Amino acid sequence: MALTLLRIFAIITMVVLGLLPLHALASPICTFTHSTIQLSYRGTPIAVDIYQPRRTIRPPVLFLIHGSAGLFTQPANSTTDTLDNFGEHTFARACFLVVLPHYLDALHLRSLDSPDQARTHFPDMLAALQSIYHQVEARFQLTAHPRSIGIYGESLGGFLAIALAADEPRISALSEFSAGLPPFPLSDLAAPHHVLIQHAADDTLVPVQQASDLAAYYQNRSPHIDLHLVIYPGQTHYFDGATRARILARSLDFFNNSLQPARSR
Repeated sequence: MALTLLRIFAIITMVVLGLLPLHALASPICTFTHSTIQLSYRGTPIAVDIYQPRRTIRPPVLFLIHGSAGLFTQPANSTTDTLDNFGEHTFARACFLVVLPHYLDALHLRSLDSPDQARTHFPDMLAALQSIYHQVEARFQLTAHPRSIGIYGESLGGFLAIALAADEPRISALSEFSAGLPPFPLSDLAAPHHVLIQHAADDTLVPVQQASDLAAYYQNRSPHIDLHLVIYPGQTHYFDGATRARILARSLDFFNNSLQPARSR
């Protein structure tokens, strides 16, 4: 009872402060299970966390791609109010099937130490994520549900999400923050149907111009794209907690709007 009251108070506070749009409250609320499956990339085991809503038929699917800092350690019972890495519990409670791959397992690393290291390993990380995507696609029969797949990426994970979405036409919605154009020829970069780009105005690690360049590229390539660009004044690459909550709430609203039709199939 106490946890329920605290949760209600937190939601009301977020709405009052403008951190959570009122229409985001229209999201379905699901309980969910958490499991970790083992996939493989070139003989290397890759752990993948699966957050699956209960009693939901063919839910929309979200692939979450974390940044260079890696993943936090999560308790096995994810139905309690434990800390999100960057939104997996929130999305699962909103009745999305959430796929969170530990893609750094492919490099036998828990995190990356520098932008140079990220650039060096970018092709290997992308190849690992492409392999994981296809294995999950086959396991959950995602090919039968076009336009019901979204992807959400943070920083390095945002760059990787953009690149993965370019190769996978079934990914119809992309939300990323603190990223930009990936380091490969732009002619290879296809645009999803729906794109949300969020960035800090004072980001010195990934300058805000990269977000503007990405938005301009998508608009030039697909003039009718559903594109949203949001810049947060006074924020750096490392957003404060309130702004991170706003980014997550905006992304949830975005995915509900762009992937919601899949729920009626």
